[in-house]
Amino acid sequence: MTEQAGRAAIVVCAPDSFKGTHTAAEVAEAMRDGVRAAGGSAICLPIADGGEGTIATIHAVLGGEYVETSTVDPMGDPLTAHYLRVGDHAYVEMAVASGIQFAKLEGFDALRASTRGTGLQIAHALRAGCRSVTVAVGGSSTSDGGRGAIEALSEAGFGPVASGEGARHAGATIAVLTDVETPYEQAAEVFGPQKGVLPGEIDGVTERLRGYAETLPRSPIGVAYTGAGGGLSGALWAACGAELVSGIDSLLGLVGFEEAARGADLVLTGEGRFDGQSESGKVVAGVLRASRGIGVACAVIAGQLAEGGEALAERMGFAGAMTASTLDEIREAAREATQDAAPEATLFNRLSARDAR
Repeated sequence: MTEQAGRAAIVVCAPDSFKGTHTAAEVAEAMRDGVRAAGGSAICLPIADGGEGTIATIHAVLGGEYVETSTVDPMGDPLTAHYLRVGDHAYVEMAVASGIQFAKLEGFDALRASTRGTGLQIAHALRAGCRSVTVAVGGSSTSDGGRGAIEALSEAGFGPVASGEGARHAGATIAVLTDVETPYEQAAEVFGPQKGVLPGEIDGVTERLRGYAETLPRSPIGVAYTGAGGGLSGALWAACGAELVSGIDSLLGLVGFEEAARGADLVLTGEGRFDGQSESGKVVAGVLRASRGIGVACAVIAGQLAEGGEALAERMGFAGAMTASTLDEIREAAREATQDAAPEATLFNRLSARDAR
């Protein structure tokens, strides 16, 4: 048994999903099993950052009910999807109706992929009387600048507001969860390739984004965080007065991360691929920042470490970086990390506490 000051090591398991492979809850449970195998005590806090799994994380904390809607996928084909309703608040996950999983289907066209399906979900929540709607915009397959969603909202009677009127539609407020700092006009350049936009098509999509931006009540061009979701965040900000808020900070606060991790010996986080993008806005960076803020060591387990990943993890301040892709490998990595937690965590706690001052 790993012990520190006469007790079992306490480890918080706070991973993101390993997209396309394991959910955040599955990864957290595998980590928990590894911690226990090493004699430690585990606290499971699966996290999302506004992408896939966000409303599942919120539902686990707040409860509520899933509301089924008839909507469309990015190609306009009929789709039955859902959003989460908690009281008079709705949580819409863009990945459900406009997610990257659709890019793998036959007939997908990255240039035609539309956010209309997500707009229909938002409109459904507003018509149902929700007083506020939070839209998580990660994990999208679209680069339409949010045009499809805004058109769907307009058709439903929730048209663009004039600049300065605020984020109100039929008395409801709209917020967008995003940690991607990319401005609207760079959405195609930065994210288009992973959605199937070919190199020779990037400039054309960028011009399309700029053209649509000119039609909106205020311009998202050059505004940080407006390029998320292929520009959906910017369209909702520009046309609906939506507030742009930090996805990872909101989710960490919602699950009570700091309260749970305070006094722990180690935090384990994780994601499918750890690379340069992990530094900005991803779950692992947010968990690391929160962990260091309370003086607790944080290690990352990733399905893949990009070239130079270990050096990147060290530079960011992680106590360690491990590669594990299967649930069995994740369990073993968590077991090893827990066995090593006591001495490293004690040192890291002192250093982090000093840095925080």
